[in-house]
Amino acid sequence: AGGGAWGGGGRGGCGEQVRAWVVGRALSVDGSVNGRAVGLRPMAPDDVEPFVSYWHDGGAELAYLGIDPVKLGTAADTRQRFDLLVHGPRPRQALGFTITLDGRAVGFINVNILGRERGRAHFHLVDPAARRGGVMSTVLEGGLPQILERMRTESGADGLLVEIRTRNVGMNRVLQRLGHQ
Repeated sequence: AGGGAWGGGGRGGCGEQVRAWVVGRALSVDGSVNGRAVGLRPMAPDDVEPFVSYWHDGGAELAYLGIDPVKLGTAADTRQRFDLLVHGPRPRQALGFTITLDGRAVGFINVNILGRERGRAHFHLVDPAARRGGVMSTVLEGGLPQILERMRTESGADGLLVEIRTRNVGMNRVLQRLGHQ
């Protein structure tokens, strides 16, 4: 059970370019989209099964995401990786966050630190109904302070590398608008 399935950088699974954003400053926002509350909290044990299901029961479009099914491994392998996001030893080498919409888990962020100066973040909305409605943009705008603070206190990492596929124009525009490089 390796962590390679969630690695990233450079090119996606279809030879597609990935844009890496260096995030070093925190921003805040009201945390709502169309009158619905968007939240970000540390990943909890009850969040793990739906996220494992996303990867192994057809919710994640593995080819689109550039995920090698062999590296992804079994559901047990993925569960073990998520368990480390929830219960990992200190100093933390990886952190997990749950994205909520009106209090219901709709996605996750995993931040891999692995002794690096900057964490590497991967964002996934597991509920298709939460996509294309501004939820992830709100998380990027308002959740980065929480992620950065937790990284600093639990791992000593100081900065975040967010990798977004170049074809994800909306996410790249949000990061550019927020002044990240």
